[in-house]
Amino acid sequence: MSHTIQYLGSQLQQWQALYVVSIMVALLSTFSILVFTFHIKREPFAKWSNYIYVIASVLAVLSTIVIISKTRSLDAAKDRQTSLQISDANKKIATINSSAQIARTEAEDAKRSQEKLKLENLKLELKLRGIQHSYVSLSSEFSASSQKINRLEQEGKLRRISAPQQTKIIALLRAFSGQKVVVRLYAQGYEAQAFANEVVSTLAKAGLKPELATVLGAFGEGFGVVVHDRKSVPPLAIAIIKAFRSAAVPIGGEIVPQEANPGTFFIAIGSKPHVPN
Repeated sequence: MSHTIQYLGSQLQQWQALYVVSIMVALLSTFSILVFTFHIKREPFAKWSNYIYVIASVLAVLSTIVIISKTRSLDAAKDRQTSLQISDANKKIATINSSAQIARTEAEDAKRSQEKLKLENLKLELKLRGIQHSYVSLSSEFSASSQKINRLEQEGKLRRISAPQQTKIIALLRAFSGQKVVVRLYAQGYEAQAFANEVVSTLAKAGLKPELATVLGAFGEGFGVVVHDRKSVPPLAIAIIKAFRSAAVPIGGEIVPQEANPGTFFIAIGSKPHVPN
């Protein structure tokens, strides 16, 4: 389009040059009139001067008419080309504005999608925290339940002296064979009686002479040796404690002056101790 406008501009310059020529012709015709005026007496020269004047005037008029017409047409064409160029520019601007609007719309949609994604992530994080909190709570409850079950199992489990334990105890106490041992039962439950019988059986197999006595109306817990004082503890009492502990059978020792005489001892058996919570 710019090439077309340049072409129209060059055409306009050519016609302007022609217009200059016509002006020059008009000037020549004017000159001929002046010559005709000053030399009117010379008829031959005046005659040719008149001819030149008429021809020049006609050419000047025709040139002026043609130049004006052509100039207008060229100006009109140039205006049309300029209008078309402006129209194309406006279309391009409109296209650019439309593209920019689309880009802004897409950017806003992307921003909304990002905000929505952030909200969904926040919801998932809160939900995950709730699940983790529930898991911790369930883990705590499960641990407490497991401990309770373990405690109940321990309480329900009978105290026993296995064959290997019995063999070890017998071997350690055989040196005291023939000595008397008093065993007192401070509980009437099945578990305590069964355990007391196993203790008596083990001592008897070691060559000792156990005597089992049930203390009516009394209640106690555990399994141990009772002595009068520290200074008069019989060697057999110490040997019994060491033998049962060596065989991994829990047994305690207690000083009760009002229950045992100096230099004596007895084995006390009560119910199975409760497992602490």
